[in-house]
Amino acid sequence: MTDPRPLLVPIDDFGLDAEALAFLVETAAQLGRPLQVLLLESPRLYGVADLPFTREITLFGAGERDLERNLLRRHGGRARSEARERLAELAALRRVALAFEVREGERLGCVLRHDPGVDSWLPRRPTAAAARGVRPPALGIVLAGVPGDSAAVAAANVLAARSGHRDLYVHSNQPWPPPALGGLATPGLKLHRL
Repeated sequence: MTDPRPLLVPIDDFGLDAEALAFLVETAAQLGRPLQVLLLESPRLYGVADLPFTREITLFGAGERDLERNLLRRHGGRARSEARERLAELAALRRVALAFEVREGERLGCVLRHDPGVDSWLPRRPTAAAARGVRPPALGIVLAGVPGDSAAVAAANVLAARSGHRDLYVHSNQPWPPPALGGLATPGLKLHRL
């Protein structure tokens, strides 16, 4: 399955862990799709850092200190830079086309406002994975009642078959179940309505 439309992936101040980056590139390689990465800066997060009462608890020693905007920017820039370097290495190894774009905003908002000619992917954040300790196979798609829905279902089929996903979370503005789900051919995949 080769599709010229890129997989759109946002990377914000929290970055992505090495496992998620490797999985992302491997999936793009298996699907024969280019990657388009949005490197995001969050004005809302930096606005919170400017509030006079915002404090953070340090990891070592459990001390408190002011949450500094510049420190937060450096940390976010470092996380995005590390993700960019690692993605470039992995994409070169797997021969996956890779493009970067810098945007300001939140993950979901930037993805939803992007051009319709892409398939969006919101990978889990590293802190959520560490808190759970285990990475349960889960997959999510958005079906909007347009011709591109069949491509989203086809990609879900490939991902579920090759990566062992057991759960598919579906967000749709159509009556349940959306007609595009008729193309779902992976046995044992449990559907969840969002």
